[in-house]
Amino acid sequence: MPGDEYAWIEAACWLLDDPETLRTLRLNARCHASRQSWTGIVEQFENQLQQARQGREYAAPVPVPMTVKKP
Repeated sequence: MPGDEYAWIEAACWLLDDPETLRTLRLNARCHASRQSWTGIVEQFENQLQQARQGREYAAPVPVPMTVKKP
């Protein structure tokens, strides 16, 4: 879930605890990325920027607090 820092950290720790799962994830990511073109990536990025710009015209920016957790 976007913005769920705890869930993201838990998922990252889970991957680090299981080398085989991490290896599988890496291989799948590489396979998926190899099918994408730079043109498509740039188009997706431009679309994201356009959507963000349109959203800003209608909504006030929301401040995002930043926390740093030490191990």
